[in-house]
This record gives sequence, structure tokens and C-alpha cells, in this order.
Amino acid sequence: MAELKREYESIIVLRPDATDEITQAVRDRIEGVLNEYGGDLLRWDSWGKRKLAYTIRDRSAQKKHTKANYHYIQYLGGADLVPELTRNFRLMEPVLKFITVKIADDVEPEARKAQPHAPVIPTSRRMFNDDDAN
Repeated sequence: MAELKREYESIIVLRPDATDEITQAVRDRIEGVLNEYGGDLLRWDSWGKRKLAYTIRDRSAQKKHTKANYHYIQYLGGADLVPELTRNFRLMEPVLKFITVKIADDVEPEARKAQPHAPVIPTSRRMFNDDDAN
């Protein structure tokens, strides 16, 4: 029987001027931490550039941003993985904000990887039926 892991999801908010190379460097670093701590990446979705609910001050560039690039990450790992990812999120300059949520305890990695992914749709992009609009 394989070692049981926990399932997590994180949303990271990157600076709006982050290029593809910068975004790839962030992804490579996160994947490196996942590999080092025995984690498994299940999904990485780019939600693109979106308007922020409030302005965020960028510590490194001394600017205020009203838009940012959103990325959704779903992964498996142990309890020691999240503090290390949090530390790395804080150290990476392109990352403005992040949040991590534990989805499930005691997940079998092989069984979870075999499951199809349910679509993750940001709230503001959900489509409504005509009946829901009333």
C-alpha cells in the first residue's frame, strides 16, 4: 500500500507584468519544491490576467496593482510541504498574494492521479442559465 498523502490547492497571484519566462521560473521552482518534499502535482491552471477586488501594493517595485495573473495549483503532499511552499511563495518577487487550502486527508496518490479532474471555474466566469438571471 502506498503512503497516504494530503490533497491541497493553492491560488497564487502574480504581478501583471510577469512574462512567460518569469511565470515558467515560478512554476519550475514550485515543482522543484514539490519533488524535493515528495509531492505530486495534479493540476496547474492559468486563469490569466484578471481585475483584483482591491489594489495590492508590490513591495519590490513600489507600485500598486489593480490587475494580476492568477494561477490555480492542485497537488498532493505531506504536512511538511505546505510550510516550505509558503516560504518559497513569500521569497519569490513575482508573487503578490497566495492562499493554500487543504482539500482532503489520507489520499492514495495513485488512485487520486487516476481520477479525472473536475473543471475549476473562477467565480466571475461562471455561466448562468437564463432562468438564473431573473
